Amino acid sequence: MGNPSSLLEYKQLWSNVRAMAELTTSEVEKHGADSFLFPDDWEAIKHTAAAGGDAGGDGYSNNYMAGNSSLALASGEPVRSNSGFIRRVLNNPPEVAGTASSHGWPTLTTGSSQAIAQMRGTGAFKKGTVTKDTTMGEWFYMLKIRLVDLHPIFAEIDLVGNPQLKLKLKVQTRYSDITCAPNGTASSRKMSLTSTTRSLLPIHAIAIDAPLYDIANPTQIVSKPMKTIKYLDCYSQFVEDQAGIGMITSNKTFSVQVASSHKNVRYVCLLPFANTKSGNYTASITTPQLASPFDSAPWTMQPGSSIRDFQVQVGNKNVFQDMHSYDWMTFLDEFSKIGAVNGDLSREISNGLIGIDKWQTAQRILAADCSRVSDVDVPQSIKVSGTNIATQGTNFLVLVVYERTLEIDKTTGEVFRAD
Repeated sequence: MGNPSSLLEYKQLWSNVRAMAELTTSEVEKHGADSFLFPDDWEAIKHTAAAGGDAGGDGYSNNYMAGNSSLALASGEPVRSNSGFIRRVLNNPPEVAGTASSHGWPTLTTGSSQAIAQMRGTGAFKKGTVTKDTTMGEWFYMLKIRLVDLHPIFAEIDLVGNPQLKLKLKVQTRYSDITCAPNGTASSRKMSLTSTTRSLLPIHAIAIDAPLYDIANPTQIVSKPMKTIKYLDCYSQFVEDQAGIGMITSNKTFSVQVASSHKNVRYVCLLPFANTKSGNYTASITTPQLASPFDSAPWTMQPGSSIRDFQVQVGNKNVFQDMHSYDWMTFLDEFSKIGAVNGDLSREISNGLIGIDKWQTAQRILAADCSRVSDVDVPQSIKVSGTNIATQGTNFLVLVVYERTLEIDKTTGEVFRAD
């Protein structure tokens, strides 16, 4: 779960929230590599206000591969390395068509490594040359993107005849020029980026394999062609400067209306991120936390965020009777209902990737179950309020998740009703 390719794609951050609520640690351990899902640790988050004074850039960073080995921590020093970042770095595919055996193993020689990679249908790395203005290397990744992870509608819809499905994949194609001094002295062979923007090496080509299936026995579909499904959808709104700007010395109260036309609201999530317009930032002022190439946002949020008196109002009804006591247990009760089996009431079957240490530090999602106060099929306004008691301003993303209905003809794929 990396940074979004565009700051306009806030709705896609809902997939991160669903992953944190629905997945288990064992599933991440088993399927994390093929899905490229390696959750970040909060212990490695570091902050610096000096431009160019640290390898992680100014602001928050979470790309350290070595933590402190003693119990005596210096100011701003990370407790330990970010295991998620390390696993992403080590998840490089094997080298093919090179001069040496892949991984240095005699089983993957230069002649066999490429054939084995093609047979398995996995990724590969092809080393380039060191000549100026040439390609230094090519990475080929094979990632598994499950449709049910993109949107809950794919978990509800059945096989239909003549399907018409449009998938839009947005890929960042920016690049960074890496310059080296021409002479061969060690002091001048340091690489430098031409900019500090969230840039990556160029991506040349992308292919999507979405298999289709033939329905062998359509008798049941013909007898009952109409299918009505209910699924969850999401509305997102990013709110800036309402909970403080830069460094703040007093509590900042906010109250924002985020939606007014959605019905059957199921839950609302508030995701806090740092306000970077002033204070604690130098070169990265006005660069949103979500756009930083060094930060682990949006998988982690504003470290140390603290919002008191959190309240969600649906229509004229408050979700919480006592808004002062939103603590870890309140979050657990609200968050577990999103994706856990049996509401996370069973110790033997437990979902969710957020523990008390993560929630109190860098994944302080505020969730509210609105299903008990939402009126059926009645559009209602949504208002979110609270008080920022931290000493840094907060921008926050509000996700309003509501239920929708779709009626489809399974024989023709035609949609008859959608709200």
